[in-house]
Amino acid sequence: MFCHVVPSQNVELLIELKKWKQSLKIDRLGLDKQEEDIFGSKITKFVLPVSAGRNISSMVETAVRLHLLRAAGFDAAQKLIDKYTTLIKSN
Repeated sequence: MFCHVVPSQNVELLIELKKWKQSLKIDRLGLDKQEEDIFGSKITKFVLPVSAGRNISSMVETAVRLHLLRAAGFDAAQKLIDKYTTLIKSN
């Protein structure tokens, strides 16, 4: 009654949830862009460390927003680094 089946859909983003450990190496700024090859297509991949009490939905929403901004040509992490590099060089 309320079902709808889509014959095909493009997947643009892969989010992998990993149990957080001290030894887990995570790129916190997001400069290393990871991609996963799925059926011959390169898909952007985010690895999110999760643990009890963390708001996973907010982390996923943030990853999606970051992906959309990058797709539009705005890289917030690189802009932050450029801004602080300029600030450090001026002092």
